[in-house]
Amino acid sequence: MVQFDYGSVQKIATDILTDFNQGVIELIKITPGAGPPERPGTPTEVTHTMKGTVQGVSKKYVDGGLAKATDFQVTLAVNTAATPEISDLLIINGQRHNIVQIMSKPPSGTVVAHVLIVRR
Repeated sequence: MVQFDYGSVQKIATDILTDFNQGVIELIKITPGAGPPERPGTPTEVTHTMKGTVQGVSKKYVDGGLAKATDFQVTLAVNTAATPEISDLLIINGQRHNIVQIMSKPPSGTVVAHVLIVRR
């Protein structure tokens, strides 16, 4: 049996997404305030610049009920400092978008890239 080196594939995917990088894509990691529920305090936002591409959402995701036709599909290179989560925001050329769905590729093992569906 041949062993597949996903670490090498991750580097190739990052190189390709860096070459095709489209504008500025930033991931905003939000940490809620640390106070009690009635006064939680101001949340903290940390911004991470990401490498990736943005396009209209694939018809298969709309037909499957995961997305709306007005959503965007974002493919991000792996950034070890910032793994996307549903609670995060994505800024695409200055506009904030909510993350609706995250699909890591492959879904288990060493992640090569993240495919996100985002909505304004």
